[in-house]
Amino acid sequence: MVQGARAAAKSGLAAALSLGLTLGLLAVASPASAASSATSSSSCAKAVKPTKAQLSSSAGISAKEVRVANISILTGIVPGLFKGAQVGAEAYFRYLNARGGVNGRKITLDKFDDGFSGQRNQQLTQQALAKDFALVGSMSIFDNFGCKVL
Repeated sequence: MVQGARAAAKSGLAAALSLGLTLGLLAVASPASAASSATSSSSCAKAVKPTKAQLSSSAGISAKEVRVANISILTGIVPGLFKGAQVGAEAYFRYLNARGGVNGRKITLDKFDDGFSGQRNQQLTQQALAKDFALVGSMSIFDNFGCKVL
């Protein structure tokens, strides 16, 4: 009886984590999320309504995979400052992928290092937008530079 309850709890936890990731990915990729990020930082421009092409974009999504990006400080004057952001995201995606991914799609993390540079953060954010479905768990002192792209 206890084993059945544990199995049900594990299954429920896996479903909740998958749902949380899915909702998190959608929130990160949604225009509303970009708008709230832009208004919370004085250095970001006001969000504009996305174009039809942007709304129909499927960057980072295929029948077998969802690509997401993480831009964090790994090198520079404080080496490894936010390495845990990428390690944690990668561990969680391995967990999800071991259980079949999200709707049968493998989650792949593209890891980027902004090198403690605002300009580099902005370039990497632009690169990720063209290639990945969402930005997930990024940690940098220079997030506001990437916000300008969003």
